[in-house]
Amino acid sequence: NIAATYPGKEVSPRVMGARARYSEILIRFHDLDIRFPEKDAARVSFIVYAEGVQVSGEAVREIFDVVCRLEKIDNNWFFNHIEAVLVQ
Repeated sequence: NIAATYPGKEVSPRVMGARARYSEILIRFHDLDIRFPEKDAARVSFIVYAEGVQVSGEAVREIFDVVCRLEKIDNNWFFNHIEAVLVQ
C-alpha cells in the first residue's frame, strides 16, 4: 500500500521514472464507468490490464481496479484522487 500526494509538476517525472523500468509495456483499459455524483465532480472507475517486460528481462502481468475522483475548475477537469488496487 502506497499513499502519497504529489503536486502536478511532479506527476509526469514520476510516471516517466516508473516507465523507465520497462523495455516493453502494454496497458489496456476495460469496464470504464463515469458518474457525476455532484456538480463539477466526477467518479471514474475502470480495470487496468498491464503486461510488460522489465529492463531486467522479467515478465510482468498485473490487473488493477482503479477509481479516480475528478473536479472541474475553470471549465477544466483535474484529478484530485486516484486509487489503484492490485487485483492479480
